Amino acid sequence: MKIAIINLTAGGISGGYRKYLQNVLPRLTAHSGVETILCASPKSIKVQDWFEFLPKVRFIDCKPFNFIYYAPEPELKKALERFSPDVIFIPVERYFKYNRVPIVNMIQNMEPFAENTDENYFSYKCRLFIQRLVAKRAIKKSDRIIALSEYVKEFLLYKWNISEEKIGLVYHGIELPRLKEYVRPKNIPKDWEGNFLFTAGSIRPARGLKDILRALEYLILQKEKIKGLVIAGETSSNMIKYQGKLKDWVNTHKLSSKICWQVT
Repeated sequence: MKIAIINLTAGGISGGYRKYLQNVLPRLTAHSGVETILCASPKSIKVQDWFEFLPKVRFIDCKPFNFIYYAPEPELKKALERFSPDVIFIPVERYFKYNRVPIVNMIQNMEPFAENTDENYFSYKCRLFIQRLVAKRAIKKSDRIIALSEYVKEFLLYKWNISEEKIGLVYHGIELPRLKEYVRPKNIPKDWEGNFLFTAGSIRPARGLKDILRALEYLILQKEKIKGLVIAGETSSNMIKYQGKLKDWVNTHKLSSKICWQVT
C-alpha cells in the first residue's frame, strides 16, 4: 500500500500533533503492508528534521491551509500524480480531494464542538465557528474517519449522523514512563497526597474547569475527605482574562486555600 500523508495546517503544529507524527510514521514504515509513504507539510514545520532516517518515507513541502480557499497547488498535484497513492491520510479535520483516491480524516481537536465555550472572547468564538464549518465539511466528505475516543465516535454518530461503517475507533497509545525520580511540586501541600482532584491541560473554557471547581465545592459541602484541587496547565496570552475570572470565582466561594495552580 502507498500512503500519502498530507498535513494541512496553517503553517504551525501543536505539540500533540507533532508527537502523533513522531510516533505513527516509524510504525507505518515498519508495517509489512506499507510499501512507501509520501509526507507533505508546510515548509515551516520541517517534519523531516524530526527523524534521523526513515525508510520508505519521502518528505515534500505543501502550501499552508487557508480556510477561505484551499486546493492542492500544482507541485503537490504533480507529486501525488508521480506517487500514485492508494489512500490519502489527513491527520486533521481538513477537506481534501484528489481524483478518486480514498480520503481518511482524523479528528484531533474537539474544542470547536464543545458546548461550554461562551466565555471565549468574540474573535476566538469566530475562529472556533470557522473551524467547526471546515471540520464538518471534511468529515462529511471523507471516505473514512478516525475517532480518538468513544466520545468522539458517539458525537459523529448521533450529532452528525455519520454512518458507523465510516468510523474507526483508534485510541492514542501511551508512552512508557522513563526511569527517573518524580518530584512533588513544592506548592502542593504534603498532606494532600493521594487525596485531591487533578486536571491537566491548557487553561481555556473548553476544558470544563468551571465544572471541576463546582465539583470540588460540592464535595467539600458534603463533608467528603478531599484536600483540594490541582490545576496543571499553561495560560496563553489570550486566556489570561478567562483565568482571572476563574480565580475570582474561587475567591468568591472561599476556595483559595483548596486550589493549587501548577504551570506545566
